[in-house]
Amino acid sequence: NVQGGQRQITADGTAFRTSTAFDAFNFNPYNVFQTPFKRFNIYSTGRYEVNENLEFYARGIFSKNKVQTIIAPSGAFGLTVEVPLNNPFLTTAQRNAFCNFDTNSGAGITPRFTAAECAAAANPNLRPGDAAYRSVTTVVSRRNVEGGPRISTYDTTFFDYRAGVRGAITSTIDYDLSASYGESENKSTAAGYWLNSRVRQGLLANANGCFTDTNGCVPLNLFGATGSITPAMNEFLEEKSVTTNKFSLTQVPGAISGDIGVASPWAPNPAAFAIGAEYRKYTASQESDLLSQSGDLGGAGGAAPNIDGGYEVSEIYGEVVLPLVQDVAFFEDLTFEGGVRYSSYSVDAPSNPSYNTWTWKVGGSWSPGFGLKIRGNYAESVRAPNIAELFSPVNTGLTNLSDDPCANLNDQGGSLGRPV
Repeated sequence: NVQGGQRQITADGTAFRTSTAFDAFNFNPYNVFQTPFKRFNIYSTGRYEVNENLEFYARGIFSKNKVQTIIAPSGAFGLTVEVPLNNPFLTTAQRNAFCNFDTNSGAGITPRFTAAECAAAANPNLRPGDAAYRSVTTVVSRRNVEGGPRISTYDTTFFDYRAGVRGAITSTIDYDLSASYGESENKSTAAGYWLNSRVRQGLLANANGCFTDTNGCVPLNLFGATGSITPAMNEFLEEKSVTTNKFSLTQVPGAISGDIGVASPWAPNPAAFAIGAEYRKYTASQESDLLSQSGDLGGAGGAAPNIDGGYEVSEIYGEVVLPLVQDVAFFEDLTFEGGVRYSSYSVDAPSNPSYNTWTWKVGGSWSPGFGLKIRGNYAESVRAPNIAELFSPVNTGLTNLSDDPCANLNDQGGSLGRPV
């Protein structure tokens, strides 16, 4: 913030523009319409029929793929920083603009620093703690166009194996019982990102170098024209970050289906049914390195905290399809359908919280003939929370909201018309 509003650096990098308008950045040329990827798959299946009432079967899938995405350069996006007035890259005009910032919101002008303080603070050898040392806190936005785009690589490996037995109980009733287990792992490596902490560190410098020389600090020039970010600066500012997501699913379903020969007096086809039970166990985790956990990556959209959790569910269900009337005038087919499912969830957390749900549906169809069919149904369902929703800690992520949805005042102090 300079002279009471947003200011851009002039094209030659020597001063700040007097206009509060700033240039938008066109990120589209950096992005790709078709994402390149490599994929390797293996699939196998087999079955062995003992007799007409008993068959064993199995299936296996393995896949490994690699995807790379390219997006616009990283940088400092509305980052609050401290800038010493003797930063070696500040021009006299830029330093004076910081010093002359009006700190008086009312009538009259009260500069941040007097002319004498500003001149004294320009001494190239001053450090924090020296009597004449002065600094300003401001917000900077700067794309790293010199460093090129951000490149993320996603390596994914997954497998899923299933084995089961199926066959006939009677001539009209079948059974199917199976078990499966699968895992997936996605490793994300992000490159080309500036670290917010190193932007701040690189700005805290004088003619002799960074005030804190850890991490191989290189003084950062955010005040020059395009091209002012050197390869040495980028090498200091950039780091790779790795996040690994893992998922697993254990599943044991069993079902009996068919018909028992019971039919409506007005329909030749018997009622069909299915009853079954299923057990599923889900686990998931997100393992992030310290950079991703801290939210230090410039333009990453926020921190990626560690997540680890799971839950299991046991279910029973039943369905029926009952033809009511068939093969009569205006009732070529009139069929009723219904189903119900009971689910019992248990969460892998302290005290093992659990909850139970019922879901159901009813419906039917009517075919009066002439190739016409009318269908209708009503259902009630429940969506269980996923593992990320259950176990993610409170985190601030990327948003395009102009105002906090919980606030009743905007940034200028005006009312948003929301109740207090």
